[in-house]
Amino acid sequence: MDQRSIGKTLRMLREQNGYSVLEATEKLKEQGIYISDKALYSYETGTRGITADVFLSFCIIYGCSDILETFTGVRPGQPDYTINNSREKTMLEHYRDLEPDHKDLIDTMVDKMRNQERGRH
Repeated sequence: MDQRSIGKTLRMLREQNGYSVLEATEKLKEQGIYISDKALYSYETGTRGITADVFLSFCIIYGCSDILETFTGVRPGQPDYTINNSREKTMLEHYRDLEPDHKDLIDTMVDKMRNQERGRH
């Protein structure tokens, strides 16, 4: 997962929690993490790398109980889908960067195509 994807997820979590940038930095201070609002924007846009302690503090204040699933979409016990070709990997990376509404559109299209293919077999 790249910094941009992590940043988008962090922003989504902040917004889901109803925190402004200022409120999020105040919550971080309560965790002993002192960053500026500019630094928070840099993390959310992926222009600044995030350290483990800051990342975990974000997860705490945003109530992120399953970091693996939240940031990668992988759930424990799911089958391991290995991506063997670079085209699939690139497509997956592009998909992960999409906004939620666009992901829903792609999901709907893929489901419809899979159902059509099942009907032919």
